[in-house]
Amino acid sequence: MGGGRGAARWRALLAALAIALAAALWLALKGFPPGAGEAAKPIQILASIEVEGRGSVLANGTSKLLWNSTRPFTLLLEAKPEGCWRFRGWLVNGSFFSDNASLALPVRGNTTVKAVFAAKPCVLFTVSKGGALLVNGSPAPPILELEEPSTLVLEARPEKGYTPRIAVNGTPARGLDAWLPLELAVRVGGVTSVAVEFAETYYWIRINPNGVEALVNGTRLAEPLDLRLQAGSLVELAGFCKPLNRTHQACPLGWRVSQKLGSKWVNYTAPYVNLTFVAICDAVLEANPGVTWVTPPPAKGGVIYNGTEVPATAVHTMFLAFPPSGSYRYLGGGWWEIEGGPTAVGIYISIPGNWSKLRIEGTWELPRPGAVPGVKILVVVEHGEYHYKCGVCLGIGPEKPGGSFYVVFPHEILDLPKYPEYYQNPFDAYEKYVVPKIEGEPLALCGIAARSKRLAQQPGVKAGDIYIYACEVKLRVKISAEP
Repeated sequence: MGGGRGAARWRALLAALAIALAAALWLALKGFPPGAGEAAKPIQILASIEVEGRGSVLANGTSKLLWNSTRPFTLLLEAKPEGCWRFRGWLVNGSFFSDNASLALPVRGNTTVKAVFAAKPCVLFTVSKGGALLVNGSPAPPILELEEPSTLVLEARPEKGYTPRIAVNGTPARGLDAWLPLELAVRVGGVTSVAVEFAETYYWIRINPNGVEALVNGTRLAEPLDLRLQAGSLVELAGFCKPLNRTHQACPLGWRVSQKLGSKWVNYTAPYVNLTFVAICDAVLEANPGVTWVTPPPAKGGVIYNGTEVPATAVHTMFLAFPPSGSYRYLGGGWWEIEGGPTAVGIYISIPGNWSKLRIEGTWELPRPGAVPGVKILVVVEHGEYHYKCGVCLGIGPEKPGGSFYVVFPHEILDLPKYPEYYQNPFDAYEKYVVPKIEGEPLALCGIAARSKRLAQQPGVKAGDIYIYACEVKLRVKISAEP
């Protein structure tokens, strides 16, 4: 009896187990997994964004680098390289995907995206105040990106008072001890920094008239003067003569110049009464005095006009490079005697207007054996805002002690300003349109285009007058004009 009850319990247990298995099988067939009574966890799709090089990435308009979703999604990507870098392409899960900087990337499973940036040839410029930097002739930008390695020509142009210095990748390039533009060629293969500094610079300039007098930028000076000037400043010097007696004077025959270039002093002589000096270093300017003849005063005389002697005046030029040495006088009958010393004499002789031909005949002789003569006989073509004159030069040397000549200028020489090319090249226009008649000793055409308002201020001079220059030679000339 006891055995019957035990068998009944096993049958009941087996029946309950069968019912449970049947229920589980039924639920499985209906699509309910085990534990269906709990909340189901959805599967996550992950995407990460990385950057190689110098740049950034916008994903869906944001800088967010990690993305996830339970469903497939799309990333709108945009690569932005930094200055001096270029975008090379996208790697998706380690493989090249695209080289477009803007990309719509579908994401269906876990994905790793990398934006790859590479350096490109590039220059970063920094320029201080006090000047400008040109790169291949154009103003330097803050950043200059290149497509391939290149050589650039840099030119640092300082303003007045500044000195340029250039450093490439922190290493100073060659500099100057003077106020001048600085040029440098730089090879750019990668990212290069160029720094240009314009340093404010002053120099000491000492001016010593040395016993004579001078004008220094318009101020008369008799004693030594020390000036502290900005680099690039101009010093205008004009020397004055001091009379010693009726015939001679003490004059500056030039300026002795000493310049401190770097650590050395460089000495030379500027053989000019008037001198324009640019302050590019410390310097000493000292007059070189000498004794010369007194400038000859205007002389009254005459020329032959239509066969008759008429009054004429000779005036010495105001603008010879050296103090004059020479004399001139009227001999009568249209004849003038002009004697030029070693620093020459130059005179303008007035001619009546409206002449059709101008004839100058004469003789010359050397004042001493071995003298090297210089003779110019020129017609003033224009004397207005500028000063022009053309004529002939006497081609003689020290080997011949004397001779004779004559030249006839036609009126056409006064018509030269009518031709446009005259103002570009007066000598070519003179040679093309005017043919003076020349006889005697070898004379050659010569033209002087003195585009100077200062020369045009010579008082008492007009177009059609004659200019005669004599250096180490004694001339006698007769001037005749035909109406």
